Amino acid sequence: MSNFPNIAAPSDFSETDLTFRLKETSASGHTILRGRGTATKKQFELDWKDISSADKDTLQTFHAANYGQSFSWTHLFTAVVYTICFEEDNLKFSYVAPGWWKLSLKLREI
Repeated sequence: MSNFPNIAAPSDFSETDLTFRLKETSASGHTILRGRGTATKKQFELDWKDISSADKDTLQTFHAANYGQSFSWTHLFTAVVYTICFEEDNLKFSYVAPGWWKLSLKLREI
């Protein structure tokens, strides 16, 4: 399994606990909610307001080689290692200035 590349830390970081539930409506019209599974998974959103062209190239190469696969990523603040995958199909970079780009990236725990 690959490790997420060692690039500059993001400007902004957020973490979401994902829980899953099933919602059904009974024949009498009552709503029935129940959990689907017992594990809570994590989603991480990393935002770079200015990522260098070198880090951009590194991330693009990593994405191309590991898209659709799981990989290891170390939490920025807790140092916990998660097995994750890319949440979205595409990487979208926005030009900021010569040599600098903007990026928002979502990662999801497997």
